[in-house]
Amino acid sequence: MTAALQAAVDSIEMPVGYRTSMGGDVEELNETAGAAGSALLLAVIFIYLVLASQFGSFLQPIAIMVSLPLALIGVMLGLLVGGSTLNMFSAIGFIMLMGLVVKNAILLVDNANQHVREGWNLYEALVEAGATRFRPIIMTTLAMIFGMLPLALSLHEGSGQNAPMAHAVIGGC
Repeated sequence: MTAALQAAVDSIEMPVGYRTSMGGDVEELNETAGAAGSALLLAVIFIYLVLASQFGSFLQPIAIMVSLPLALIGVMLGLLVGGSTLNMFSAIGFIMLMGLVVKNAILLVDNANQHVREGWNLYEALVEAGATRFRPIIMTTLAMIFGMLPLALSLHEGSGQNAPMAHAVIGGC
C-alpha cells in the first residue's frame, strides 16, 4: 500500500523548491514490520537451539521445523478466508502458532525416537508415533481453535482489531 501511495505522490508535479516525504504512520508501520520480522527470526533461531539441545542432534530439529512453512501456508489461507491483513496481530498469532506446531512435531519425533531405541525400524516407528500421538495432537489443536473462535468471529465491540491473530492461528492449525 505504501508503494502505491508513494507512486501516486511521485506523479504529482511540484513547484520548484517543494518536496514531499512520507512520515508519521508510514514510518511507524515500517518500524513495526521490521520488529515483527526480527521477532519471527529470533523465534526460529531459539526454537532450533532449544531443539538441538533437547535432541542432541543438529538434523532432528530441522525435521521438526519443516512443519513451520506448512503452518505459514495455513496462516495465509486463514487470513484470506477471514478477510484479514498481514499485520502485527497476525504476526503475533503466527509466533503463537509456531509453539503449537513445534510441540506437535516434538511429540511425534520423540515418540518415534523411543520406538527406534527399542529396536523398531524407522518407518514402523514413525507410523506408530503418528497413531499413538494423533489424539493428543488433535485435542490441543481443537482447544486452540475453539479458544480463538470468539476472537475470530469479532463478537464484541473492538475485537475486530485483534481478529487477524485468531485468523492466523486457526488457519495455521
